[in-house]
Amino acid sequence: DDGDGEEGGRGIQGRCEAERCFEKLVKADGTSADNWEAYLGWATNKYKVGGFIGISTLYRRAFNGVVGGNDLDGGKRLGKKWVKFEECRDLLGSMRVSSLVDGKLAKLQEERAVEPEVASLEPALVLKRKREDEDKGRDDEDEEGGEGAKKRGKKDVKEVKKFVMVGDLKWPAHPTTVHVIDLHPDADDSDVAEIFKKCGDLIHVRVLREREFVNGKKVPTKSKGRALVQFLREEAVEEALKLDDAASFKDKVFRVERSRVAAVEPVSGKKGGKGSK
Repeated sequence: DDGDGEEGGRGIQGRCEAERCFEKLVKADGTSADNWEAYLGWATNKYKVGGFIGISTLYRRAFNGVVGGNDLDGGKRLGKKWVKFEECRDLLGSMRVSSLVDGKLAKLQEERAVEPEVASLEPALVLKRKREDEDKGRDDEDEEGGEGAKKRGKKDVKEVKKFVMVGDLKWPAHPTTVHVIDLHPDADDSDVAEIFKKCGDLIHVRVLREREFVNGKKVPTKSKGRALVQFLREEAVEEALKLDDAASFKDKVFRVERSRVAAVEPVSGKKGGKGSK
């Protein structure tokens, strides 16, 4: 019996060591399809990391890493294997994965098709001089009329404004807030803050919850699986959007998109209670 125990211990230790080696490999080059395929082949055949959920998360990491490295062929190979794996687990889940894979591959293919056009642009030096001339012209105009320059500056800001779709309606996006979707029901405000603090300085984090009447008052109860994260600077939003379909909490991968509202709840301007006129 002692011999069997020692053999089992060595087997577990060996698997853990192998897993650490594969993690180091994909950390060194997370865009290599070959690295990920070797890791996935070992995980599915030799040691099921965390069961179906763990391997599904591993496939998601692999696909996002390879597509993020602009490897279209590698992305197609991994995407096909991921969908096939999900079919054994959940048909509905495999349909969602298939839709996600097709969407990201189509976007990558479209981006790559545009790349040849870049070669036909003006040389960097000529473009730089052209921009310097344009800036000089603006400076001359600013000296003649400062107020006009301020108005033009405001107009430029509007041109790069981001939007979100709510049904068929297009709404301006809040500049420093993101909306987290498909969040694990156990995640609270501090868990979400811990995930997103690396993106930038936080102002407020709020997990959206159902509200029920308790002792005549509405109080927050169970999570809706969504959250709002508000940052101090707009640049942090761009970093947070990179976590979309690429980060998870308790093995549940979540979505990240722009929000049309802030995380900080607005203060009501109404005065008095029900009896006020």
